[in-house]
Amino acid sequence: MANFCVYCGAKLRSNAHFCEHCGKRVALGHQTPQPPVEPQTPPPPVEPQTPQPPVQPQTPPPPPTPQQAPAIKPVYKKRKSPLAFIIPIIASVIVIIIAVVIANIDNPDKKRLDNFIADELYFLCGEEITVLFTVEDNSNNGSINLYNENDEIVGTLNDDGALGDTQPNDGIYTYKMTDIVFSDVTLRRNYYVKNDVQQSENVTLCFICYDDVVKCHQLANIMDERIEAIEREFVIAGSSDETAQNALAIFRKVEDYIKSLVENGDVIEYHQENNYIVVRLLALTYVYTFEPPEDMKEGSAGTQNVASNNDVFLQNLAQNYSNKQIVSVQPYARELTGSAVDKAAKTVASNVNGYTFGTNVDNEDVSISFLKTLDQYKLIIWDGHGGYSAETHSFIGTGESNDNSHLYYSDMIGIKAEIITLSGGNLGITSHFFTTYYEPNSFNRTVFYLGVCHGADDNVLAQALIDCGVATIFAYKNSVSVTYDRKMCEDIFTTMSQLDGNTGKTKTAKKALAEAKEDNGKVDSTNHSWWEKLLYFLAGMELPGAAEMKILGDTELRLLDSYGSLSGKVCKASDRVTEIVGATINVYKSGKLYTTAKSDSTGNYRIELPAGEYLIKIAASGYVDFVANATVTSNNNTYMETFLLVLGSESQTGTASGTIINSLTGEGISGVQLSVKRGWNNTSNSDTVVKTTVSGADGVYSIILPLGNYTIVASKDGCEISYFNIIVQPGETGNQNGTITPTITGSDFLITLTWGANPVDMDSHLIGIPDHSANFHIYFRNTIHKQDGEVVAELDYDDTTSYGPEHITIKETGLGTYYYYVHHYDGEGNMSTSECKVKIEQGNKLIAQFNVPTDQGTEGYWNVFAIKNGKLIIRNTVTGSPELIYAE
Repeated sequence: MANFCVYCGAKLRSNAHFCEHCGKRVALGHQTPQPPVEPQTPPPPVEPQTPQPPVQPQTPPPPPTPQQAPAIKPVYKKRKSPLAFIIPIIASVIVIIIAVVIANIDNPDKKRLDNFIADELYFLCGEEITVLFTVEDNSNNGSINLYNENDEIVGTLNDDGALGDTQPNDGIYTYKMTDIVFSDVTLRRNYYVKNDVQQSENVTLCFICYDDVVKCHQLANIMDERIEAIEREFVIAGSSDETAQNALAIFRKVEDYIKSLVENGDVIEYHQENNYIVVRLLALTYVYTFEPPEDMKEGSAGTQNVASNNDVFLQNLAQNYSNKQIVSVQPYARELTGSAVDKAAKTVASNVNGYTFGTNVDNEDVSISFLKTLDQYKLIIWDGHGGYSAETHSFIGTGESNDNSHLYYSDMIGIKAEIITLSGGNLGITSHFFTTYYEPNSFNRTVFYLGVCHGADDNVLAQALIDCGVATIFAYKNSVSVTYDRKMCEDIFTTMSQLDGNTGKTKTAKKALAEAKEDNGKVDSTNHSWWEKLLYFLAGMELPGAAEMKILGDTELRLLDSYGSLSGKVCKASDRVTEIVGATINVYKSGKLYTTAKSDSTGNYRIELPAGEYLIKIAASGYVDFVANATVTSNNNTYMETFLLVLGSESQTGTASGTIINSLTGEGISGVQLSVKRGWNNTSNSDTVVKTTVSGADGVYSIILPLGNYTIVASKDGCEISYFNIIVQPGETGNQNGTITPTITGSDFLITLTWGANPVDMDSHLIGIPDHSANFHIYFRNTIHKQDGEVVAELDYDDTTSYGPEHITIKETGLGTYYYYVHHYDGEGNMSTSECKVKIEQGNKLIAQFNVPTDQGTEGYWNVFAIKNGKLIIRNTVTGSPELIYAE
């Protein structure tokens, strides 16, 4: 009869013990009824040695009565338990881990000390060098020794706050090594550090011979010729769009040429920043700065009205030459049709000077490769799909599809995936895409409009964009409708394109968003019925789940602002002239980090900024952080006083001393109250006073402070408050003098010149060209000029032994032109290292203050300013002879 499984009903073989279908032990069911089995008679006892009759075949016993089978996991035929595979794998992993641990115990040198570096790597043979080695170690595994490539101990690194160590007991060890190497060929020497159980990787120092120095200079000459040939290939003329494209083409072609040199091994490395490319040759650093041909320069059509300090170029590069391109990105353009995105882009391009729109990227063109080039755009308007998950946070859909053999498949792993596959088959990008493929500040304060759902459900995606240099992000929390998004996009950029008649600037991002919400609703109510809207309105509550546009980053950003620039030099305080290369310059506005720059191969920097007040913080390894306040004015470059970084840490102290001088007489003045504030140019009344003192006899002062840089506020009854900057180094730093001016009524112009130790003699010069009297020249040989018996101008004091001050007074000028310049008369050094500073006051009010440019060469004349018919005209150039016609 047929047998059936009581669990699954499958038909069973007659002799089966397990069901072949479900795997359970046989418990038969649905069987054909069987007749009852008669009981068998037991066999008779077996007698010994008595033959037994043949055994008759017996009827097999009936199957047992069906019972409930135990609830056990099904067992499938020919399938092994997963544990059979997992257990050997786990065992193997454990064995490997144990082997690695034992190997490290037996071979402690396999452990590494991280972050072992030298502050400089390239030196000239035959010159004495100083190298600062640094390593991080918090293991307390014994002293850390420095070894050369012959495994000989060269020295011991310390964490005691001395000999170059910045901070004691901070886990950062340092050692300062001096050496001199003589060789006719270039040598490379390896160094490493080791404690009782750990060893670092090697650091290689390169000692360059004279012949290789000559070869590097020859290569630099060849590079000059090749780059000049590239620039001649392009004509900078025509429309602003053509000009921008050609200017960018020159820069990119030069960069391609330098890349080829790196690939050929002719140069070591390069990096590009702003409008220059820094190239490291073996024996020198070559810096290519893009200088526009004459056709690009302002006033080139038959005139000489061209700024000599590159301000025009820097401003044009920022506003016109490719830094302010707009791109509209629509990966789902076939589905999300409409022209609102492009219309918004065209509105900005038509109304805001410097922005151009010529790039629209749709559908499949929104590829992973394209998205790695977004940093070339100043304004990105994105329209498409997005989403959110706890693992990936906000993500954005692209136009590229996944074909299951995608090049980027390896990126799509784990919660840190840069690229993910969306349900429709398209690839999506997450916050990690931007942090993986872009460097910090790659985007250079870009505006990013993100018209997708869930782009701001949290701040992870926005923060990644900000870290990469995006200044302002517009994004939605929750799911937004196409209708609401399109209206918001158009209204935001229409408002941001409008000029404020009072300021000449466009409206801020914050203002634009507020006005767009006022016109279209604070949240997107498109997907809610009328009765839902009414119910929540009457309850005074917001609609649940409604999308709301957020603004993240700089809410005060404007598409068009009044721009200027800051420039200067970073040097060692110890000698005041040795440049510090690669110092990090952080610029803060209203307490928030605005931008970051680096000092170049000569220690110089130049940073383009909107007009306003800023706090500058400079950091370099081994030095106390430097802080200064700065003011940027529209359409001007502000030269900062050379930043002097102090070697050591704030836990150490030193002494600053000098003399407070009456600027009218040149004599020391006693009884001046001196209040010390942190940072340079600190004129804020709200900042805390660190310490106070009073000038003594002959105006001398001395004060002990933690290492760093400070502002001293000088005040005395009958005098105007004045400010001067000081530094504090280990030991005593003297000759840090300040000036104070007795209160004078009237509208006279008072010009004060001060400078550093070298050159020793800098001279003030004033050329007067009055409209109705004779011309005159005030300087040390002709200290006064009178007209009709009245003093017109006078040199009150001339200093010939360093520091100054020198003081020229100009009586009420009336009509005419007056040129003021400074001449390097005598002493070592040059104009760029002189630390010259000029102040102009009128009626006891500070009108302007100037620091000598440090990036315009070593010529002997600093043309500071002119006064024409009572109006100040700033020049601020260094030349080989005085400039006396620029105010005409």
